[in-house]
Amino acid sequence: MLYSLLDKGEAMTVEIFTFCDFAQDNGGKLTIVGSFDTVRAQGLPIVLPLVSLAAKLRFSLQERGKHHFDLSFTDLDGDQAFPPLSGDCRMEDFRSSTAALALTMNIVNAEFRKETTITARLDLDGKEIFHAPLHVVRAGQGPT
Repeated sequence: MLYSLLDKGEAMTVEIFTFCDFAQDNGGKLTIVGSFDTVRAQGLPIVLPLVSLAAKLRFSLQERGKHHFDLSFTDLDGDQAFPPLSGDCRMEDFRSSTAALALTMNIVNAEFRKETTITARLDLDGKEIFHAPLHVVRAGQGPT
């Protein structure tokens, strides 16, 4: 169990939420390669052939049913960094007291034009539940 920004009393938790080199959901088995939070570039702009985001959410029995999610990416200026992703999921297949949902998003030819921090924000049923930064810096600078 990692973290949740939901109100107390709701049991949904975010177990994984990370930028990575590659992510794939294989029937509930989440494959994550090369987790990172910083892109270091010799010069800008830079295009990375693939940037992925992997998330794993865990729901409790009382959260059974349909849920809507929105995933957005904004930079420090409030501009959209990548196209958003929205969808619906139905949590019905509970084999125990919880069930997991894996989400992956693969961004092909991700372009970074400036030094900034991009925030990936995940909303569930209209509430922010998690966010994570992706720092874009020149090589030799920025977060380690």
